[in-house]
Amino acid sequence: MRSPQPVAQIRYAGVVARVARVYHQSTDEGVRREILDWMPYQAERTEAVAFLEEVARQPTPAGRENLSVTEDVPMRRPGPGVAVSTLADMGPQGEAALRRLHAQGAVQDPRTRAVLKNLASQGFRRKKM
Repeated sequence: MRSPQPVAQIRYAGVVARVARVYHQSTDEGVRREILDWMPYQAERTEAVAFLEEVARQPTPAGRENLSVTEDVPMRRPGPGVAVSTLADMGPQGEAALRRLHAQGAVQDPRTRAVLKNLASQGFRRKKM
């Protein structure tokens, strides 16, 4: 009997597109956060990175317009900040996406732009702790 393959090796064609639809239709922040956190484990890496790039380009979520860029909890709510943070954990493909977002000035959310600027100063990689 074969042992199961790691999750990232099991391909379910179209899974990223399906969960992206759930993300866009859901108002549940827990569901949306789980979907973003789940992207690095997808075998469809190209699709996962493209989805996270799309989320990172979204405008400031409603109700966060007046929050300070320096506030201590920049990425608690699912949205652009979580997408950028997740891309930073996705190796070379995530790094390439972050470079594109930065070069194009595509991130609209001011808090997320600050996070992206910080990542740019670190070579688009998160500092190891």
